Amino acid sequence: MLDNITNIYTQINAQSDHIYFAEDGSFIGESPESSMKTAWDTAVTASQMKLSANTTTSSSEWNAAMNNGRIASFVGAVWMKEILMQAAPDTSGKWKVARAPGGDGNNGGSFLAIMKTSKYPQEAFDVMKYIQNPENQVQSFKKINLFPSATEALDAPVMKETEEFFGNQATGEVFSESARNVKPAYFGGKYANLNGIVNRELSSVALEGKNPDKAWKDALARVKKELLR
Repeated sequence: MLDNITNIYTQINAQSDHIYFAEDGSFIGESPESSMKTAWDTAVTASQMKLSANTTTSSSEWNAAMNNGRIASFVGAVWMKEILMQAAPDTSGKWKVARAPGGDGNNGGSFLAIMKTSKYPQEAFDVMKYIQNPENQVQSFKKINLFPSATEALDAPVMKETEEFFGNQATGEVFSESARNVKPAYFGGKYANLNGIVNRELSSVALEGKNPDKAWKDALARVKKELLR
């Protein structure tokens, strides 16, 4: 049914207001306000029910599984459309896009900044303005499926265009609706470090048969050790 359980874990967390940290920087992974344990339990359950193919996203094995119909669904961002289309050309017309069960979420993204030491800060700012211009973002979406960050671009006609690969569905409408409803989330400065630790333990459950309770305790221990650095 799904590609791997680490994606399940990450995407459920992406639907939450808080994962590992409160705004004051304190670790909340063991508290009810965090989605960490819920995401872990759901991912482990999917593994125990054998709903996961345990393939690494965008790997050659993942590509083959997508193209031969071994994997029925996955959760991903807009740019995953392009990866899917390249990986699984034989499945054209068989896919559809839907908003994720459990609510809209955001997993990562991009940011723009100008270094204080830049010799050309004004020119850099001009480039940033160009990139963030709604009309230019519409063109980027047309050409490379780069989803707009400018909300004005979400109403562009291209968002309503149908796509043959997705059974003539207008996927832009689905993604736009998610973008309009996604909640702000606090990730914290060490999100990537902690997420990597937990994902490695989850992988050991799926691939090596490690006891989930032992893996959870080991994940928490390694997380707390990382936070002391």
